[in-house]
Amino acid sequence: MNDLNRIINLLTKETNKTITLDSLFKIYLKNSQHTKREGTYQYEKKHLETIENYLHSRDIYQSNFITLDIMYDFIELQKEKGIGNNTINKRIGLLKQCLNFSVKNNFISENPIRGLTTLRTRTRETITIPRHIILDILHYLDEQNPTNINLRNKTIIYVLLDT
Repeated sequence: MNDLNRIINLLTKETNKTITLDSLFKIYLKNSQHTKREGTYQYEKKHLETIENYLHSRDIYQSNFITLDIMYDFIELQKEKGIGNNTINKRIGLLKQCLNFSVKNNFISENPIRGLTTLRTRTRETITIPRHIILDILHYLDEQNPTNINLRNKTIIYVLLDT
């Protein structure tokens, strides 16, 4: 019976791993600071602070208490504040990344929000000028007299085309 209790305790410890959110975020950000660019680190730090503040406001201090329901409440609150779907997706994606990092390093046993899907976002269509119109403009500029104004206009067009 003693061996059975020991086995049950070992299994329970393995499947119920948890870590405080403070520790989780500190370890993840320390890794980020040493493996990523400074701008990426600052970006992740800012968004993780937003998530951490929300979770603390809900009295959640352990990773195992994060649930899909709590994350849906987070999404609703972000929308009420006027935060766009792209930003919300980035924040949730960063939390998932942080939790996956913790699973990979055996700080927690599983990612509690792995099933959370991203919000629908609008794709922006880039409108470009058709090639034949650009060639017509360049041909027109080449035919102009080489005055200072025409040279300036031609330079502006070339700079705009190259950017």
